[in-house]
Amino acid sequence: MAIKLQILQDVRKSGGKMFYTRCFHEDHISTKELAKVVQDSCTAKTSDVLAIINEFHFVFNMLLRESMQVKIDELGTFR
Repeated sequence: MAIKLQILQDVRKSGGKMFYTRCFHEDHISTKELAKVVQDSCTAKTSDVLAIINEFHFVFNMLLRESMQVKIDELGTFR
């Protein structure tokens, strides 16, 4: 899957002579659709995956509210 880029002109500082790229997305996926994709690639059912996603969301927000940094390997560190 390729990353889609837009080429944009920066007219603020360079008088229109500088260009930059920005990633853009044409579509999105809902939580339920994501759970179905995960179900197709493992033995967990969609309802199990949804339960895990919902609990992850709750715990993730709780930790961030407690000023914790949350590091998720291969994704990033959130604070």
